[in-house]
Amino acid sequence: LNLNREPVFGAFTRNIFVPSKGKAMIASDLSQIEPRVAAYLAGEQDFLNLCSQGISPYIAHGAKTGRIPDPVAFNKARKVNGSFEAQLYASLKVEILAGQFGGGAGTALREAEKNKILLAVDEAQQLITNFRTARAGVVRRWAHMWGEFTTRYSMGMDPIEIPIASGRVLRYCQVHRRESKKPGYRPDWYAKTSYAAKMAEKIYGSVVFQNETQALARDVLMDMRRRI
Repeated sequence: LNLNREPVFGAFTRNIFVPSKGKAMIASDLSQIEPRVAAYLAGEQDFLNLCSQGISPYIAHGAKTGRIPDPVAFNKARKVNGSFEAQLYASLKVEILAGQFGGGAGTALREAEKNKILLAVDEAQQLITNFRTARAGVVRRWAHMWGEFTTRYSMGMDPIEIPIASGRVLRYCQVHRRESKKPGYRPDWYAKTSYAAKMAEKIYGSVVFQNETQALARDVLMDMRRRI
């Protein structure tokens, strides 16, 4: 189950589940799984090698962008509140959360606010530029997944189904295009994730990659739970 941490209609839904007599419930999660899965899909083995040594994906990203020459020493220093390393770690976290799924400066500003970091617009844009320059594998994966989507659309598939590494498929129904709200831009793409969905969502390459990453991350988590 993936239940909300916050109240829903005034009730904490996590509290309604209790184990039967003599049984216990186990809460499990995988730390920072999405950046790891994104790197796997992008073929970034150097990034994954650092993560396999117990290094946070945010520190691995800093090392990949040349801002952290010694990840092990940095990992120790960033735990000191207020240190330069702690501030850089927070900035790297925002950079990944905003950048890995195609966000722009606006997304970076929102993520910075969530993480209590003050950013100017030009600084937010620089974070996005840093990400896209250093993580070319991720950017290529956006293009690859968009190619998978548009190729199936051109073949007349409805729904569009794109297989992922875990064996299941991403499904997009009633795909269509609408005139862009931005003058001079090409029509935007929209799709539903099921025929029963009320609203069609805007679709582009990094969104399909986000869907792929999140679906595979959930499958990895469920596989780990079954092993436990």
